Amino acid sequence: MNSYNRASQRAMDTGSAQSWKNPHSGNYGSIRPNKRYRNEEGQYCREYTQTIYIDGSNHSGHGTACWEEDGTWNIVK
Repeated sequence: MNSYNRASQRAMDTGSAQSWKNPHSGNYGSIRPNKRYRNEEGQYCREYTQTIYIDGSNHSGHGTACWEEDGTWNIVK
């Protein structure tokens, strides 16, 4: 699992912002999860925002991840 994926999983698990850096490319960023909630199917989900720096350029985004039965968070949108 790469540093981005580890930081993403940790952020969703803990509800705390996490940073990451790719030592090979030099790209880095942070993931900031919001409050956990249950969706219509009963899964735990979190909306999140992230900032990624690629070659020094700032890129921001947001999405939603939901907890899967295998214990991982999966991006659903």
